[in-house]
Amino acid sequence: MRIPVKRQSLLRSETMSNSLFIISIPLIALIISFVSTRGTLSDLKYKRKWWKVVTIRGWIVIGLTLLITGLLLWQNYIVERRDNIKDLELKKQNEKRDSIISSKVDSNRKILFEDLSEALASQNLKLDTVTKKLEVLKDSSQKKVIIFEGEAPILNFCNDGISLIEEKEDSCTFLIKVCCENSGSRDINLTLITLVSPLEATQSTNNLIVSGKTLFLSKKLSIPKSEGRFQSITITDKNIARYKTFYFFLYGSYSNSTNTKKFLINSIMRFDMSKRISGRLANPYDEKIKAFLKSKNLYQGE
Repeated sequence: MRIPVKRQSLLRSETMSNSLFIISIPLIALIISFVSTRGTLSDLKYKRKWWKVVTIRGWIVIGLTLLITGLLLWQNYIVERRDNIKDLELKKQNEKRDSIISSKVDSNRKILFEDLSEALASQNLKLDTVTKKLEVLKDSSQKKVIIFEGEAPILNFCNDGISLIEEKEDSCTFLIKVCCENSGSRDINLTLITLVSPLEATQSTNNLIVSGKTLFLSKKLSIPKSEGRFQSITITDKNIARYKTFYFFLYGSYSNSTNTKKFLINSIMRFDMSKRISGRLANPYDEKIKAFLKSKNLYQGE
């Protein structure tokens, strides 16, 4: 179990205090013994004045005894406090571990369910999750096979789909994130084109420069419902500091989890270097960028 630095410092301090208590208590006891042997601790001739019954040496012994009692109580407090800190750290570690395990289990369960649905669909079967029974997807009277496709997936940039993770004198590295909604997707075939502009977002494409084109994600990748995937992209240019806006055009196709239907995607997001925020492009500017890419034979359209 890894304990934070502040906690470690506190524990070291309390360990030192505990050592001081161990040393102090026998020393005080030794002083009490020494004082008690040097003379009487009480004088009964002052019976009417109780405060004088106890001699100066007696009051010293009483004070030292109370000091020992206080030290023992303080030592007990420190020990309990240290044990509580350890218990709290252990609880946090267990909660973190349980959260990670739960997340992995949920993700694996989604992938397993989609793989099962795909396997059943290939056999003209489907699983009714309500009745928990298998149903035949075949109408014997019409001799037609009914393919259960489920809800169509929507694959696109996440809301925070573009983020700057590293900036150097001659390069910028961005994290590109896509999310899948409604249902899972597979057979992903996506391409990402990056463009830069020395101007802030405008309605003109005259200053656009194509900085790169690359395959995005793996074709063998499957994305479960309500989950996302990411990939880092580095744009290198010796004059990169003069660019104020970066554009990311994602296009291609993907299939539903049963691989029975394909869907197309062509979406653009921009990143504003001055404000350090990303946003989606709307008509008509996104159409102008697509037309610009078609004129460069970089994008053939839908």
